[in-house]
Amino acid sequence: MIRSLTHASLILIIALVLGLSFTQSRAENPGNTDKPKTEHKEKAEKSKPAHVYGDYAKIELTDEQKQKIAAIQSETREKIKAIEKEAQAQIHNLLTDEQKAALTKLQDEKTAKVKEHAKERREKAAKEKTGEQDKKPAENKPESENKDKDKAE
Repeated sequence: MIRSLTHASLILIIALVLGLSFTQSRAENPGNTDKPKTEHKEKAEKSKPAHVYGDYAKIELTDEQKQKIAAIQSETREKIKAIEKEAQAQIHNLLTDEQKAALTKLQDEKTAKVKEHAKERREKAAKEKTGEQDKKPAENKPESENKDKDKAE
């Protein structure tokens, strides 16, 4: 119950922050939604390729649109991270020492499971890679033997 309230509160906060940011940006520059940039920043943004996420990456966009969308998405991710960090700090302050210890234990167990799973995937990938390398020479050998047989006939 508390978890769903926390998620709902987080979503509400994010929506408010994004709405306020958009409103403030429009109020500061009614005719232009771009923030003023220094010449140096503009050159840096133009020189690096924009990485657009989500469905926006699947549609045809101009380079200028890609740059602007990537900047908005990056700024939004940073705001979300900050909001999540603040929410976690507030929630952490509500917990008793016993609850904090229990939470730390759960998080440590989760981290250990993730690390173990990653290790297993790496080992499996290494075995598969080694297995593929072992198979390749064996696969090539019968072909060369077949060629020798064809030449003899």
